[in-house]
Amino acid sequence: MLVLDEEWPVTARDALADGDVEQALRRAFPAGEVATQRNGPVARVAEMVRGATEDGAEMLTMRLEYHIPVPDRSRLLLARVNVPNIPSAEPFATLFDEILDSVTFLDAPGGGAVEEAGAAGEVDGEAPAGDVPASWAPVRETSR
Repeated sequence: MLVLDEEWPVTARDALADGDVEQALRRAFPAGEVATQRNGPVARVAEMVRGATEDGAEMLTMRLEYHIPVPDRSRLLLARVNVPNIPSAEPFATLFDEILDSVTFLDAPGGGAVEEAGAAGEVDGEAPAGDVPASWAPVRETSR
């Protein structure tokens, strides 16, 4: 998993200036899906790619990108995951959805991640167990 910070794309700036983080994510990542997690709205871009191993066997690779606004909304945290040679995408997508939902920002201005999560409807800073955003559709397959 690769994790780094990134600037908001220019296409998101108007919605971000209006305070609409969800719309800013939709404009920034039109190929992705936006769902609410502990830290608020998060964009997930998923891609399935068919390829072949060196011996010619078919291989399915899932590529996921998560774009998570930092608490002050000035930048995004980008987490990129490539999962090669998977038999089925959905269990792995669900696993990484949960892993990325556990991201905690320790340096959050104004009090930290617990208050941020509480604003998103969580109780005592904890997300309900097994709670995967229902709005995220199953990962679809593409070929390259």
